[in-house]
Amino acid sequence: MLAPPILTMLRRGMLISLFLILSLTAFAAQYRIKTFDFTTTGGILPYGGLVADAAGNLYGTTSSGGTSSHCLSGVGCGVVFKLTPSGNGWTETILYNFCAQANCSDGADPLGPLVFDSAGNLYGTTYGQVNLTGSVIFELSPTSNGWKETVLHTFCSATNCNDGTSSRSGLIFDSAGNLYGTTSYGGAHSKGVAFELSPGTNGWTETVLHAFSGGRDGANPTAGLAFDTNGNLFGTAPNNGAQGRGVVFALSPGSSGWTESVIYSFTGKTDGGVPTGGLVLDASNNLYGTANSGGNLSCKYNGISGCGVVFEVSLNSGTWTESVLYSFSGADGVAPSAAPTFDASGVMYGTTSQGGLNKCANEFGCGTVWSLTPNSDGTWTEAVLHAFTGAKDQREPLAPVLLDSAGNIYGTCEGSFQYGNGSVFELVKF
Repeated sequence: MLAPPILTMLRRGMLISLFLILSLTAFAAQYRIKTFDFTTTGGILPYGGLVADAAGNLYGTTSSGGTSSHCLSGVGCGVVFKLTPSGNGWTETILYNFCAQANCSDGADPLGPLVFDSAGNLYGTTYGQVNLTGSVIFELSPTSNGWKETVLHTFCSATNCNDGTSSRSGLIFDSAGNLYGTTSYGGAHSKGVAFELSPGTNGWTETVLHAFSGGRDGANPTAGLAFDTNGNLFGTAPNNGAQGRGVVFALSPGSSGWTESVIYSFTGKTDGGVPTGGLVLDASNNLYGTANSGGNLSCKYNGISGCGVVFEVSLNSGTWTESVLYSFSGADGVAPSAAPTFDASGVMYGTTSQGGLNKCANEFGCGTVWSLTPNSDGTWTEAVLHAFTGAKDQREPLAPVLLDSAGNIYGTCEGSFQYGNGSVFELVKF
């Protein structure tokens, strides 16, 4: 039975490279990789992560592919899929093909993960097409005749898209059944919004909790939100902020609505920069995430200094403080783009979208899966569990990983038209 998650080439010299190679060799013996490769009609190019049901079936989305003929891309507007364990592999079932309706009114191009409710319904968002059609929040409900899709909200339905548009975030529920998420664009300043979607007798109502201005509050959030134990919401915005390299923000409820506050502004230097992934919280409400750049400034790619970091933001005596838990250096990964995942013992797992010892053409490596183990002195030890090759295992994992009770690790690789259509991977522990 799968348990949901709780809660970034370059070389730096012979000694470091040798150390990383030895680390890779040591940990490679602990995992073997299995993949499910997508085909065009079964969806292609998955960006989002996976969720699982009690039987061990996996569910997710692909950003393109499927059977729709209405898409501007000409290769389908994405699907919701289910993978069922079958012998030593997986059997795919397509639960829904997007853009099955005119003008993609049912949604197009899902980039985020799904979430279950207690009744077994699935919820998610679609990013939409370049002409702003197909950006929605949807529900998929199981019926005797398959899964039925219902659009709960269509973005850009307010004047000037003040309700937001182009969501790539996952959704979360509160105890009352309201949904929360973000959009990357739209809103009063066209820099994205954080929103709430509430059920009622006449359907669902969207409320904008905060419209990002592109100033000190950040801009263009790409990931979902997370609750703390006090009912506050936390998230990241990868652009702008006081230092121009993104922010970690909080949304606090009050009698007159929600108030946004910036609890950390990245500088893009040793503290990291451009946090594209979401956050996870521990039992003490400490926040953990990744930043796409910054950290080890001697590691450079695409003219950017720093290959990314794993960070913690903690509240101490009324002040939020950011700490870098690990800085990537190239052979161990480049550009982490997703939130980390904790196991029950406090070990952290995640992905980098590039980097690793295996280099893809015109890339800085094909990406890695890594772990961070806490030490008694407060430091963390990093290990590369898998470095993608761009071959059978494909490339560019962009989403968080999912862990099961046996210690196996599941995730998605976006792939590309050069390196395959994307995959679901499983790192089997032995």
